[in-house]
Amino acid sequence: MMTLWNKGWRPCLVLLLFFLFWEVIARVQEVPAWLLPAPSVIFKEAWTSYPLFLPDIGATLTLAIIGLLLGSTIGFLIA
Repeated sequence: MMTLWNKGWRPCLVLLLFFLFWEVIARVQEVPAWLLPAPSVIFKEAWTSYPLFLPDIGATLTLAIIGLLLGSTIGFLIA
């Protein structure tokens, strides 16, 4: 577990700094929300709209898995 943490803290820090930079720039520069909303606005909207998307998640996952299996099969047969 410790080696996983040692390997993974840098990418997590970069991602956190990216979101922090984006948030600060969006608020300080007063970027219009329709152009580039702050990450906090995006996450809040995703959290409140989650029940609207829940019924469609199954269909999306099914199509993604079918596409993966079909593409893998075709690739395997061609190779």
